[in-house]
This record gives sequence, C-alpha cells and structure tokens, in this order.
Amino acid sequence: MNINFRLTKLNNICSNRENKEIARGSFLSFLFKIAGIATTYVYILLITRLYGVKSLGIFSICLTLSMLFAMSGKLGLDTAALKYISQYNHTKNIVQVSKIYWMTWIRIFFYSTSLAIFIYIIADTIALVLFRKPEILPGVRIIPFVIVPMALASLNQESLRAIKKFGYYSFFLTQSNLLFSIVGLLVLHLFFGRAMVSAPVFALAFGVSMTFFFSQAIWLKNAKVGLPWDNRTVEPEVSSRRLFKVALPLVLANSMNFIMQWTDTLSLSFFCPVWLVGIYTTATKVANLANIPYMVINSIAAPMISGYYGNNHLTKLKILMKKLTVAATVGGVLTGIVIFLLGEQILLLFGQQFTRGVLALDILLLARVGQAIAGPAVAMLQMTGKEHTFKKIMIISATLNIFLNIILVPLYGIEGAAIATMICILLMNIASRFASTKHLHQRLFKEII
Repeated sequence: MNINFRLTKLNNICSNRENKEIARGSFLSFLFKIAGIATTYVYILLITRLYGVKSLGIFSICLTLSMLFAMSGKLGLDTAALKYISQYNHTKNIVQVSKIYWMTWIRIFFYSTSLAIFIYIIADTIALVLFRKPEILPGVRIIPFVIVPMALASLNQESLRAIKKFGYYSFFLTQSNLLFSIVGLLVLHLFFGRAMVSAPVFALAFGVSMTFFFSQAIWLKNAKVGLPWDNRTVEPEVSSRRLFKVALPLVLANSMNFIMQWTDTLSLSFFCPVWLVGIYTTATKVANLANIPYMVINSIAAPMISGYYGNNHLTKLKILMKKLTVAATVGGVLTGIVIFLLGEQILLLFGQQFTRGVLALDILLLARVGQAIAGPAVAMLQMTGKEHTFKKIMIISATLNIFLNIILVPLYGIEGAAIATMICILLMNIASRFASTKHLHQRLFKEII
C-alpha cells in the first residue's frame, strides 16, 4: 500500500501541468544559461589572450555604460510590456498582444534613438573628463551604436518570455550577444591584429545588432502579431498613459537594480587601474555561476506569476512560489559550494594575475547564494502590482550600495567592492521576500473574507 501510494503521488507530480511547465522551462533555461556562461568565458579568454587584461577592463567599462544607456532608453517599457503581454497571452488575446508590443516598440525606438544621439555628442567628455581615461575613448565612441539595438532586443526578449518561449528568451538573454561578438572579434583580430585594443567593444556592437535582428524575426514568427498597421480599427485596452504608469516605477526600480549590479564596476573604474577592473569583472562572472538556479527559476516565474495573479488564482500562486523557492534554494546552495571549492582553479584559467580576485569571488558567492534562497520574490513584486514597494526597496539598497562603494573601494579595492555588493544584494532580497510574502497572504485573507 505504501509503495502504491508513493507511486501514485509521484505520478500525480509528474503529470501535473504546472510542474511540467516549470520543469520544461527550467530545463531549457538551464541549458542556455550554461551555454551563455560558457560563451562569456570564451569571450573573456579571447580578450585576455589576444589583447590583454587592460583591454578586458576597457570592455567592462564600455559594456557597463552601454547597458546603463540602453536601460535609460527603454524607460521600463519592456518590463511593463512583459506584464500585459503575459496576461493577454494567458487569455489567447493575440490582437491585444500585438497592440501592446508595437505601442512599446515605437516608444522605445524613439527614446533610445534620441539618447544615442546625445551620447554621441558627449562621448569625448565621458571618456576624458568624467573617467579621465583616454584609453577608453575609442570604445565610448562606439557606445551610441549599441544603445538602440540593445534596447529593442530587450523588448523582444521580454516579449518572448511573456508568451513562454523560454528557450528563445534564454538564448537571446544569455548567449546571443557574446556569441555573435566572438565572431566579430575574431574577424577584427584577423584584419587588425593586437593593435586595436578597443576591438572587443566594436565586436560587441556587431553582436548586439545581430541579436536585435534575429530576436525581431523570431518574435514575429512565434507571436504572429502582424505589423504595426494591422488591426488599426481595434483600440488597445491598455492606454499609453496606463503603460507608462506601470513602466515609470519599474524604470526607477530597474535603474536602482542596475546601480546594485554595476556600481562596483563603475566605482573601480573611477578609483582603480583599468586592469583591476578586468580582474574584478572576471571574478564577478565566476561568482554568477552560483546564480544560475535563481536566474533559471526567475526567467520562468514572471509570466506564470502574472498569469495566476491577473486571473485571481491566488492559492495556485502560493503553491507555485513555494515550489520555485525550494528549487532555487537547493540549486543555489549546491552550486555555491562547488564554486567555492574550485574558485581559484577557475580564475587561474584566465591567467595567473586573475587569482588576485579569489577573496572577492568568495565574498560575491555569499551574495548569490543568499539571492537564490530568497526565491523569485522580486518577480512576485513586479508582476502583482507592488512595483512601488519594490521601488522603495531598490532605492534604499542602491543608495546604500553607492555609499558603501565610495567608502570601501578606495580602502580595499576589489574586496571593498565585493563587500558592498554582498551587503546590498542580501538586504534587497530579504526585504523583497518579506514584502512579497506579506502581500500574497493579505490577498488570500481578503479572498477568504
């Protein structure tokens, strides 16, 4: 009887539609995360072997600035589109999916193009006055050509995520940019040799552009939304004003999230030599291996949370959150232990001087494991109407991160940057977990009453 009961229970778990969706989405995301990380390491190895650690530092600074400006050009609209496209896709309303997508696409194109023109004009000021590093000037001048395709590719990624095309989403998010960049880098090295130290930035521009074109084609093929002028007689149910009302708190929250992720790199760029930025960047990438389970779970969590919450399936949402949190915790802890034991050997692959980042790596690992234990709390807040709560958490965490980096980086270098990042990531995730759990319990209580 006991064996039959267990077999029946196992069969029910395996046949559950939600469990199948989680497993399928997680498996695809996991494969692409691993492939994406492998691509990242190949690109870093190519840069260090072909151009040296200084070139890696230049690339890290320019990549950070490109992401900052692309994020500013999106104004949070890609995340807002994710929310509404998920809800309309859940009810199979393709016409409204099309309306939301193209409304967002046009606005992101306009804003990011305007910003790119402005950055092109002030590129010399950024390199020579703000950072006081003439060696990054050629790379900074290419950044404006990255902003628009990076912003629109982000919209395409989030839209594919919204219609649960997790494989495509994961590929474009984790692998596509650098995969195409590797091709561009090898071609540049073939024609110009080692003299072009900003070649990795030029290759990045090529990679981002290719990602945009391919993601656009994949989205149009899979979503079947048609072109902007199709269904002109149908009015969008979500107005432009409503879209911005959701997007603006998200852009502030995402800006704070960007500050959380990249303040350490920018602080090191101001206070430390370029080569040390390259070492810290590599340590960060290795530490992010422990973040794979969290990223995999988070990538499939948002559209499922939005679908359940938007259709008032709160009990199912509570069960879903428990499942996702347990999966992220187990995966994060196990991966963190492995990276802690092998960290120095992994850094040694990039060169002897990269072992300078071992202690920073260990500190960053603590942050990533803690983030995994908190589960998809951030996605829960963003997808259930608690954008303002998440915004407040991010403002506090990001402000503290800036303050700690200004104090700790001049004193302790890359270890100071790692400590600041660890403290703020743990604070953000603990607060998000508490707020999301409280919000869900309050909604369930109201439903019962």
